[in-house]
Amino acid sequence: MPSNNKKIGRNDPCPCGSGKKYKFCCYDKDRKTILKYPHPIPREIIRKLHIHKVNQQRRKERFGEVKDIIHADFQGHKFVAVGNQLMYSKKWKTFPDFLISYIGSVFGSPWGNSELNKPYNERHQIAKLYSHACTFMSTAGDAAQNGIRSVEPDGCTAAYLRLAYDLYILRQHATLQERIVERLKSKEQYQGVRHELFVASTFIRAGFKIEFEDEADKSKKHAEFTAYHKEYDEYMAVEAKSRHRPGVLDYLGQFENSSVLKLGVRRLMNKAFSKNPEYPFAVFIDINIPPIPGRIQDKPWFQELWDNVYEDGGPSDENPDLFNIMVFSNSPEHYVEPGEICPPSEFISVISKRPRTAMRNPQLLFEIDKAVNQYGNIPNHFPKNWDCGEIEPL
Repeated sequence: MPSNNKKIGRNDPCPCGSGKKYKFCCYDKDRKTILKYPHPIPREIIRKLHIHKVNQQRRKERFGEVKDIIHADFQGHKFVAVGNQLMYSKKWKTFPDFLISYIGSVFGSPWGNSELNKPYNERHQIAKLYSHACTFMSTAGDAAQNGIRSVEPDGCTAAYLRLAYDLYILRQHATLQERIVERLKSKEQYQGVRHELFVASTFIRAGFKIEFEDEADKSKKHAEFTAYHKEYDEYMAVEAKSRHRPGVLDYLGQFENSSVLKLGVRRLMNKAFSKNPEYPFAVFIDINIPPIPGRIQDKPWFQELWDNVYEDGGPSDENPDLFNIMVFSNSPEHYVEPGEICPPSEFISVISKRPRTAMRNPQLLFEIDKAVNQYGNIPNHFPKNWDCGEIEPL
């Protein structure tokens, strides 16, 4: 990387990190940027703007269309803006440090303290995750000289941070509603609403704006929410369903033997299809099963899934698919014991070749699939200022 006062030569390595020479990579783009302005811009400013653009592209590739983290340091405090809120603390060294605290601001101290005062087994899932995450992040791994620990999260910590990040994304994009927070506080509704949060944050990562439906309107069936992509002027109806299992996530009953566990998602699919929306339709189903090592296509439930999707032999012109994209997801953090490394999430996206309602921009379905697979990617650090002149590690 050239020093801040050194001109980039045509044969120097390109500062974007591609490994190519500058003249074969970004030279022409930077030159065109210079020619747009009537007065020459210092090459160092051009270089920093270019590096800022590279950083933005890399963040988009990893985290999607989520707005930048807005933060600043002042008098020993870290300030973070989330939507119309401004939060601060002396303790936040990393972005996950902030996320640990952020959930408390969403649910409020009275509710959180009330849950934490209960015996552990009677607490809400969020309170259980919070207790463990605080302990894990302060004790696991070896602390570096700057006091920051680097360690792979266990299942409980990953589940807590992912919940916090989804809530942050919705609030940052002015989409988090109080009724969602209240429903999350309910043990009975937590699992389903948690899945809805994953789906909503996925569409935000894909560049959509979320418009929630009026749950009080009982005059007709409607999907969970409508997603609108401004750039492509495309609407989609979105439905989220989660498979409850006895003894899991406070659902009543005794947990089934995982060796004989079935998906049982056809009923959820039919309930989703009954919404019959006017727009192209995206259906998300959480299958909620324990982690099984190996490739997805080798797992015992894989064939059952495909049999459920195309039990009638597949779509035709006379009998098209009722969906444009259907996503089956499994994030099994809650099936491992505290301290166990978080198992990987699994996603299967089915994109219809013959949907009932065609899209003007079907390429958006691949953007949704990409955003699904970005789930679990959480920034480890607060981003540097745009003019830092360095390509940031992710």
